Amino acid sequence: MNVKKILQDNDITPTLQRIVILNYLMSSSKHPTADQIFNDINQDQNVTISKATVYNTLNYFIEKNLVIKVMTSKCTQPHYDYFLKPHFHLICSKCGKIIDANYDNFNNDLNHMVLEAQKNEFKVSNESINLYGVCKTCLENDEEDSDN
Repeated sequence: MNVKKILQDNDITPTLQRIVILNYLMSSSKHPTADQIFNDINQDQNVTISKATVYNTLNYFIEKNLVIKVMTSKCTQPHYDYFLKPHFHLICSKCGKIIDANYDNFNNDLNHMVLEAQKNEFKVSNESINLYGVCKTCLENDEEDSDN
C-alpha cells in the first residue's frame, strides 16, 4: 500500500519523516517502542530523524487514529502498532510479547461494543482490545522448569 496516499487519505501532510516512520510501522510485526523506531530508522535508513520527531509523529498518528499505543505490564515504554486490519492483541504477562490476533467477526463485535458505549452516552474516540495471559514459549519454559 502507498504510504504517501495513506497519509493524505488521513489528512496528514506526507513529509519525509512521516513517510519513513509510517513505512517502518507498516513493515514491522514487532510492535516497537519509540526508542526502537528511532534507533532502527537512524541505523537502517538513509535519513536522520530526531527522537523528538519520532515521538511527535507517533502522537500525531495516534491523534489521527492511524496508529495505536499498546501497553504491556513488562515495559515502561508504550509500543506502537499500525492498525491496517482490525485485530486485538494477546500480551504475555511474563515476557511482554505482543501477538496480533485476527478473527472474522472482529469488526461486528467491535461495532456492538461501540453501540453499547453510545447507549451509555459515551463517545468512543478509538478502540484497542488486549487480552493478557501467558504465551506458548513461557508456558513451555515453565513446564521445563517444573520437570527439573
